[in-house]
Amino acid sequence: MNKLNLQPGGHPLTIEDLSLMQQAYQDGFKAIGSMFLPSNYQAYIVSGCDPTFLSIGVVNISEGYVFYMGELWYVAAANS
Repeated sequence: MNKLNLQPGGHPLTIEDLSLMQQAYQDGFKAIGSMFLPSNYQAYIVSGCDPTFLSIGVVNISEGYVFYMGELWYVAAANS
C-alpha cells in the first residue's frame, strides 16, 4: 500500500507525490471500471469519440477517453 507522508507545518510537493496520486487515481478508476463492465468487455468509450459522417467514406471522430484493457486512454481527434 502506498502512503503519502505529510509533515507538520507544510509539505513540499514533489514529483513522487504527484506520481503517487496519479497511480491512486488510475487504480481507483480501474477498480470501478472492472466492477461495472462485464468481464467479456475489453474496450468501452467513457466520453467523446463521437463520429461525424461528412460523406461516404469520410468520417471525423472527436477526442475522448476509452477504458481499454483495464486502463483509461486519451484518444485524439481523427479524420479519415
